[in-house]
Amino acid sequence: MKNKLSIAVVGGHIVECFDVTLYGFLAVQLAPLFFPSTEQHLQTMATFGAFSAGFLARPLGAFFFGYVGDKVGRKKPLLLSMVLVAIPTLIIGLLPSYDSIGIFAPIMLILCRLAQGFFYGGELTGASLYVIENLDKKMIGRYNGRIVSWGVMGAVIASGLAAIINLECMPSWSWRLLFLMGGVAAVVVFFLRRRFLETIDFKKIQLQKKEKVEFPWRTLLRNHKRALFLGVLVFGLTVMPLYLTTVYGNSVFLNILGYTKSQAMLLNMAAMILTAISINFFGYLADKVGFYRILVMGMISTALVSLPAFDLLNSSTVSLTDIIIFIVSMNIAGSVINGCISAYIGSFFPVQCRYSGLAFCMTFGGAILGGTTPNMAQFLKERFDSILAPGFLLMVLSIVTLVAFIHVSRRNKIYT
Repeated sequence: MKNKLSIAVVGGHIVECFDVTLYGFLAVQLAPLFFPSTEQHLQTMATFGAFSAGFLARPLGAFFFGYVGDKVGRKKPLLLSMVLVAIPTLIIGLLPSYDSIGIFAPIMLILCRLAQGFFYGGELTGASLYVIENLDKKMIGRYNGRIVSWGVMGAVIASGLAAIINLECMPSWSWRLLFLMGGVAAVVVFFLRRRFLETIDFKKIQLQKKEKVEFPWRTLLRNHKRALFLGVLVFGLTVMPLYLTTVYGNSVFLNILGYTKSQAMLLNMAAMILTAISINFFGYLADKVGFYRILVMGMISTALVSLPAFDLLNSSTVSLTDIIIFIVSMNIAGSVINGCISAYIGSFFPVQCRYSGLAFCMTFGGAILGGTTPNMAQFLKERFDSILAPGFLLMVLSIVTLVAFIHVSRRNKIYT
């Protein structure tokens, strides 16, 4: 895999992103089946809580798969994460509703979301490192952006199929087919990935017989604390705009603006297609002008568009044009840093503990900031009785991340 992305890497990332994001696009539909409540607000919060559970388990997966990836090699986590994520995905597709088994239904659903998150903890890091450690360093932005954008396309497929099964002509149980399909696809990709070779950078460490890090986390916490903190902030920022316009956006489009479920899914799909295209472009651009400049531009643009974008929804007569501008502005701004952030943050860590460091940043950032985005946005909107509140949250996080990014980059003298 020197001049093109392996089908097994791309295909696996598409499937795993499909599996772990599918719940988010069906959350509103699944709410009455697994979290019955007379209060719509409480029902929505409970459903978003199950969505967040998948993210909260990712750091545990990062510890496990990061250790395996640094001690044994990059291939093993990519194989394990793919075949194991199929299990909870298939279970969700077969899981009885609350009316059938009572409280065990939401408990099992949350456990499955936790398992999905745990196994995903090794996937994105492994796929990114397979690119970073195998390809020409002058093209890392282009190919890393491609990996991320194909992952987004997995979510696009999930949202598109979710829109179809939400049509009135579809049977009420049709959502189960999507989870079953995702589980089977994960098993298929596992067999494709069995032919993987180890990454070039990791093999160099083995051939040079460099001293292995006995416990990667000891090295990371002793020498790379600032890089870990920055990584958590910036990876959280990478997913917040997307989840504000899709998972949280679903609730706004349905409950406030009166859109149908299928219409909301189509808006989700449009947002993610735009995101995938933008990530590709900015990853390519990073190779030309430098990762540092692109990342600074992305954080500034996200801070600038946050409030104006949400202000478009702050009206009694929100038009389709307002919604489209909201989705476009939020997702283009949020996509700027997605195309190259994995390679940039990964450069802070030595090869011997890079898997652990990068996996920690991705998963903790996604869990603490990304996965809780719908709940935080819903809480802030209710607390301050303003649809602008989530915009303030995104703006503040963007500014804090920018300050931390400049400080840590200067301290480590990384401006490429």
